[in-house]
Amino acid sequence: MKVLVLLILTSVFLGCSTESDPLKGYPDNVRNGLPPKKIDTPVSDKTRVTELLLSMSPELPVFIEGEELQLSFDGRFVSEDGEPARNQKITIENLPEGARWDEATNTMTWSPSTDFLRGSDFQTTVVLDVSFEGIRNGEFLRTQKQFMTWVRRPQDRAPRIIAMDEVDSIKEGEWTSFTLTVEDLDSYDGTNGIPPRLSFFAGNRGFNGSHLMGVVGNPVAGDEPNTWIYSVSMDTRSKELTRDVSGYSVSIEATSRFGKKSLPEQLAFDVETKLNTPVLSDNEIVLYAASKNTFSFSVSSPSGEGRMLANLTCTGMELANCSCANTISSSRCSVEWDATNIPGIQPGGITITLDAVLRTSRSETNLGHTFRIRGE
Repeated sequence: MKVLVLLILTSVFLGCSTESDPLKGYPDNVRNGLPPKKIDTPVSDKTRVTELLLSMSPELPVFIEGEELQLSFDGRFVSEDGEPARNQKITIENLPEGARWDEATNTMTWSPSTDFLRGSDFQTTVVLDVSFEGIRNGEFLRTQKQFMTWVRRPQDRAPRIIAMDEVDSIKEGEWTSFTLTVEDLDSYDGTNGIPPRLSFFAGNRGFNGSHLMGVVGNPVAGDEPNTWIYSVSMDTRSKELTRDVSGYSVSIEATSRFGKKSLPEQLAFDVETKLNTPVLSDNEIVLYAASKNTFSFSVSSPSGEGRMLANLTCTGMELANCSCANTISSSRCSVEWDATNIPGIQPGGITITLDAVLRTSRSETNLGHTFRIRGE
């Protein structure tokens, strides 16, 4: 009876301890609180890692429009056993337009076109997709890498005034025009031409002629790329600029859409006064018989400019004194004739003629006049 009870209790105890073991199923080192054993696994040559290295020099290249730059590329295989690779090759998958690739030296030479940048951009990026490949231990290996480059506009690129008509002189009261050609490599924005702006300033000699200048209409595209032809006016109408001949000059500049200014182009010219025909104060002379006659008149420049030279000639008037006193821009002429002994005046036999010349240093105008004679 005692033996049977003991067996039943033992069975119950053992069953409870088995069901409550929390580390059941774990490895022995975990159940015993020990670290796992290190297992050394040999690696064969064929599973050793080979690294492909690809580089570019210079590392941060900046291309300038219109200027040539060369890039060098280097590719290397790096492996644990140092076994060399065969059939190594570097390729630029997206070689820029106009660039040259030398496979023998792994160099790219490129000069971006002068209109490579479009719109208002001063700088843009060009990403090069470069691949490097070769064969090692009979296995073809290849890697690809992107390299960043930059293209900029030249800092000192500005418009140039490349042609201009000669203008020597202009007279007061006139309007004339001449053509001027500007080259601007930045005048194309990718869609439309944006010509540079012309400005006029005081020149380097004489009087300031900038206020006489203007642009007529819009410039037109020239035959050569990035050139623009302007019609420039010179207007001296309704302006008092000189009393004879005076030197004027103007400085002309072209400014691109990026604010770059051309070197100034100097235009020197003379402004000549416009001489009108001299005017007379009288055109009829009255002579009195049996009297001492004194008659005077003036001939002058309408604008008070120029130098006057007048000459008066009298015929058919014995002992008459006909003369002119010349001043700068006018003359005072007189006729003195003693007709006290002449009972009657016969106008048909008398002629009084005036010859007047109004001159500047470069031009002149003339007046010839025969007076109408009336006798009383």
